[in-house]
Amino acid sequence: AGFERGDNGSLKVLTESGKAHPADIVILAIGVRPDTTLAKAAGLAIGERLNRPTLRSAAMDAIAVLLLALGRYVEARDLAGRRLELALPDGSGREERMDACSQAAQTRMLVGDYAGAVRAGEQAGEPGADEEAHWHARPVLDVAEALFYCDRWEPSLRAYERYLALYRRSGGRRAGKAPARASGIAAAIYLLRGEPERAEELEQRLGYVPL
Repeated sequence: AGFERGDNGSLKVLTESGKAHPADIVILAIGVRPDTTLAKAAGLAIGERLNRPTLRSAAMDAIAVLLLALGRYVEARDLAGRRLELALPDGSGREERMDACSQAAQTRMLVGDYAGAVRAGEQAGEPGADEEAHWHARPVLDVAEALFYCDRWEPSLRAYERYLALYRRSGGRRAGKAPARASGIAAAIYLLRGEPERAEELEQRLGYVPL
């Protein structure tokens, strides 16, 4: 394979089969496919050998983040799902469970599985967890976003209100990021419902200046 320039300045793309394809412009794209075999084997094998599911969960988390950075969303979704299955029945730490639920919800949204994202976020409260604790804020926010994408606006607004309550209860320190993302969801719903005044009120509360 290669290129060839004609007498009149035109380009030809030469393929391995020997064919020549005329072209006005040629764009080359080069990508990489990382070898994550060692990372997977090391993290998961250590966790299994030491009977430490939390180590396995941490390895899955790190690999899923890498896959997301590379745009390999389906693989990240599948790995986050396995991590969620590991965290829920194992009795992992409460914040570990919340993080697994949130990661599963976010990766499912990236592939368009919004109903699955809602289910993952809602599992954060199981089994018998304190649903008013600050560590529930992230999965609650994920649920609000997934419901918005499903056009289930009223449940999304209820999840938004619950997120704000959790955020305020924590003093805004440990409930995830500032509520700009959550309020953006609510503002979008108000605009879609024809309530621009309420959307503008949220924007002003967050310090946005309309153009």
